[in-house]
Amino acid sequence: MFFGKREPFAVQSIEAHRRMGLRLDVLECPELQRRYPQIAWDGVEFGLFEPDLGALMARSAAGGGRLAGTEPRFSLASKGESQHREVH
Repeated sequence: MFFGKREPFAVQSIEAHRRMGLRLDVLECPELQRRYPQIAWDGVEFGLFEPDLGALMARSAAGGGRLAGTEPRFSLASKGESQHREVH
């Protein structure tokens, strides 16, 4: 995430990561420019980088990028229904 100023959401994110013991690199604009020179960083003061966390790609998670031999599975429950049923 990138921020133009030290807004409350950014400060709270930094604090939350520290409380949970998660690594979070706070990269000031000069460091962002050094690491990623292909991006125009106008108006960005700093960025938050979570090097130990991955990314969830929505299309893959929803079955659009199926692995060989796998099927997407979704769990649905109607209002008032106590059991989930699997949908293939």
